[in-house]
Amino acid sequence: MQDMEFRTVQHPSVWKPSELKDEEWKLQLTPAEIEEIDAALRVSQRAGKRWGRFGIADFPLPTLAAKLRRIPKMLIDGRGFVLLRGVPVDRYSLDESKAIYWGISSYLGEMAPQGADGEPIQHVEDNRSYDMSDPNRRNNLTNESLYPHSDPSEVVVLLCIGKAKHGGESTLASGPAIYNEMVARHPEYVKLLSQSYYETTNMRFDDKSGDPVKSTSNIAIPVFSWHQGRLACVFRRRRMWQGMERRGIALSKEQRDAFLHFESLADSDEFRLDMDLLPGDIQFLNNYTTVHSRKAFTDSPEEGFKRLMLRIWISLDEPMTVEPALGAHMRRGWPLPPERLAELAAEVTA
Repeated sequence: MQDMEFRTVQHPSVWKPSELKDEEWKLQLTPAEIEEIDAALRVSQRAGKRWGRFGIADFPLPTLAAKLRRIPKMLIDGRGFVLLRGVPVDRYSLDESKAIYWGISSYLGEMAPQGADGEPIQHVEDNRSYDMSDPNRRNNLTNESLYPHSDPSEVVVLLCIGKAKHGGESTLASGPAIYNEMVARHPEYVKLLSQSYYETTNMRFDDKSGDPVKSTSNIAIPVFSWHQGRLACVFRRRRMWQGMERRGIALSKEQRDAFLHFESLADSDEFRLDMDLLPGDIQFLNNYTTVHSRKAFTDSPEEGFKRLMLRIWISLDEPMTVEPALGAHMRRGWPLPPERLAELAAEVTA
């Protein structure tokens, strides 16, 4: 490990909740911009374009585009997260909200697949039809709390359609701030988390060969990595522990302690920012700098409370500079065979 990796990170992506100001990470849609979104939706509808099947040419935002194109810079050079507030989802059907969401997200980059079928928009909700006894279930389909983690993409985006009756707050923490804390108090953990770990890329063993290694990543990645003077933090304890286990590589107690210490900091009052998303809010997170989680929640559909978030993963047009192998790993989203990726690309332009 190079000496520079023990230096304290000096960057706006280092933050604690007590230090934040709303104007650093919130953007509010104006009435004129909302009308522009509505007009863009009608353009795509008249052209017969469904969400997932069009680009920015079919969703023109002549003035709002400039605001949207500020978001990647805020994600990379700023705090690492942005809240865009004010999409009037109550005036649209769910399918129309998805089209708006897709259109807005298209101004940042290319959507990455999130599942074996290459789904570009995933529901995040309590799905009681899901097999809750499955230890490899996708936790975005439960109402359980989630541990702090990074998604396998450059940027993760959530559009809030509906709130829970109780709980469900989105929680964020700065990976670089946690790194600085660990450098100061536990440099031995920084060393361990700068080692590389294989991770599961397919939690449900969709591969039929029976070889567990085929459901792990081709490369091993670190939690902490430096490239051209910039720290990247990619934290996925569950996937990394499971990936190493499937590869037959035992983790030491010290390695496990390092992961758990990171997780405890990310979930502590000192480092954790709780964000109560409202219907129409769109949250953007840089997965190289911001770890996120969710509090457990309770729905009450009969009272009109049903938590529903729509999730998109984005590969930015101008991404943050990271180690090339890590960047390639993150930009692919859910790993798909080349032929399926080609099919998805053709569908967008069809």
